[in-house]
Amino acid sequence: MTKGEFIAECHRGFAKYGFTVPPLSIPELAYLFREGFSVDDAYSVACDVNADIPFDDAVQALCDVDRGPWDYAEEYEHAREEV
Repeated sequence: MTKGEFIAECHRGFAKYGFTVPPLSIPELAYLFREGFSVDDAYSVACDVNADIPFDDAVQALCDVDRGPWDYAEEYEHAREEV
């Protein structure tokens, strides 16, 4: 699968499951493709991003089986409060 095919497949999946606007940008999708993530992984990250989880945290949570995206969200909110 080429990068273009991967992005197109992701966009079809987003539309199929009700996203009227793709939750991930082209550069974010390109990153996922380059790093070897699947279309299903991209959809999982997209759902987290749509729920206001930062992209980097959603990707890390997907790779880290011991933690969920909500753990990273709490750290993100705490870090934002410190600034």
